Formats: sequence, C-alpha cells, structure tokens
Amino acid sequence: MNDSTLYESLGTKTLNNYCTTYFARKKGKSHVASGTVCQDYCLVENIGDDVQVVCVADGHGGEAYTKSDKGSYLACIVFFELIKNIRNNCGNRKSTDTLVEVLRTVDFKKAYIQSWKRAVLDDYKSENVNSKEVAQSIIKK
Repeated sequence: MNDSTLYESLGTKTLNNYCTTYFARKKGKSHVASGTVCQDYCLVENIGDDVQVVCVADGHGGEAYTKSDKGSYLACIVFFELIKNIRNNCGNRKSTDTLVEVLRTVDFKKAYIQSWKRAVLDDYKSENVNSKEVAQSIIKK
C-alpha cells in the first residue's frame, strides 16, 4: 500500500517561493479491496502570490451515497471559487486579514452552503440522477 501509484492525488504547491504545501489523497484498504471510490477530496490552489487555499472535504461514506465523491469534489471547487472571487473583489483592501474577516462571517458560510447545494443540483440535472439518489442526498436538508 506504500506504492505512490495508489495515490489519487499527490503533489506540492508553492506560494511565492517561501511556502510549500504537500498534499496527497489515497484510497484506504477497504476501498481498494472492494473496488469502491474514495469519497474524500483535497484541493490546494494559489490565488495571486499571497493566498493559498487548502480545502479538504470528507465524503459521507457508505454504499448508499453513490455521489458523495462528487459532492466532496464540488465542496472544494466551490469553496476555492468563492475565495478567489472575494479575493479578487477586495479592491484596495486586498490584505489577507480582510479575507479572513470575510470568511468568518455568517453571510459567507450561508453563501458557501447555498453555492455548494446549487452546484450539486446542477450536477444532478446534468447526470439525470434518479429519484432514489436525490432522496438520499443531504441537499434536501
């Protein structure tokens, strides 16, 4: 299980030559044995030369959640896009402190959840997901 070919994502991301983040996502033994997908996702991306976004999403787990891997992926992508948009629209207040202040607000958390749910619903529509899968989704909660 130490073979690096078993990693689903593996890499580094350097920010402005002074901060390097190492990341890896690897299937667990039970996923390998059963041939099931890993429902977790990680993303590391830079915004400009002073902000690095590190996002990890833990899937639901279990056979009933057939799209949980996609939900985890979308959770990270949506988070990164929101951060990037906020960062790019800060105007002359582009300090990382301003970004952190925005991220701590209830409004940001609500916007993130709403954006993620919208992305999941859009994905359902594009893949013609059956009603049983929709019923099992947390998107309705």
